[in-house]
Amino acid sequence: MAVIVTIPGVASSTEAAPGAVASRIDAIRASLSRLSKALDQAERDLVHAEIAAQRHQRALASAAARQQELRAALAGRAAALYTMGNVSALESMLGSESMTEFVDKFTYLEQIRTREQGLLEELTALRRRARLESAELSQVITSAAAVRRAYASRLAELMAKLRELRSLQNLIGSLGSGGRLSRAPNGFVCPVAGPHYVSNNFGAPRPGGPHTGDDIEADYGVPTVAVLPSRVVATPSGGWIGIGAVIRDAMGNEWLYAHMESRYVHVGESMKAGQLLGRVGCTGRCYGPHLHFEYHPHGGDPANPYRILSSAC
Repeated sequence: MAVIVTIPGVASSTEAAPGAVASRIDAIRASLSRLSKALDQAERDLVHAEIAAQRHQRALASAAARQQELRAALAGRAAALYTMGNVSALESMLGSESMTEFVDKFTYLEQIRTREQGLLEELTALRRRARLESAELSQVITSAAAVRRAYASRLAELMAKLRELRSLQNLIGSLGSGGRLSRAPNGFVCPVAGPHYVSNNFGAPRPGGPHTGDDIEADYGVPTVAVLPSRVVATPSGGWIGIGAVIRDAMGNEWLYAHMESRYVHVGESMKAGQLLGRVGCTGRCYGPHLHFEYHPHGGDPANPYRILSSAC
């Protein structure tokens, strides 16, 4: 029986050829590749802006602390002027009992005056620098906000492409060609069971240090699954991770899932490859729905999982 469909970007027909759907999916994937590179660049720009803003805030804090020190020093100098007598400094000097005492008092007061002038000049320079730093910080924050808006716009475009890809994949499923988990020959299962795009951004700059995983762009609610037979060893929540999970496979390798909107597993639970673990979201430190995915060989330091992900995703 013919299936009557309308494929976005493909001429309508009374019988949808899987080849036509696959061709459209390839075209969307090419668009996703270009969008993903633009998104990665937008995020790098945003991170650099945030780092610059933090640097300016530290400079402002340092200037404010120094201003407090100078004010305290000036107050001390003012107090010193009155330690030489109960009347004015001039009267105190004129009341000296000898020329030597007069010279000593005059020299001391001159030193105070010179030091006081230097402190005032430094304080003035600090205030001027603080105003400049504040103006520059304002520009940096404005720039970061513009980058964030550009990122959100590109992300919305990416999500639209992903939704179109999902509808096409569902169509292939209705024709008997889909509905299966994406699995590599070694049994590794793609951690996102739905339309997605893998960004090879391991090591990219982040405020807290280099990016320690790869991001898998996907829509809110797309299932996340166990990549291999494994056991849940941690279920972190909060911080930059948001809602996360860590599973350990039979070889001792650990796999971290972060930013999920929901999690369905608990520590100690055994997982089969492809078993539902949670759903894609944007919890913790993130700018749009995606799965942050890390690979820790034998439970050690993170390594780039892109080659492994590419085999199954």
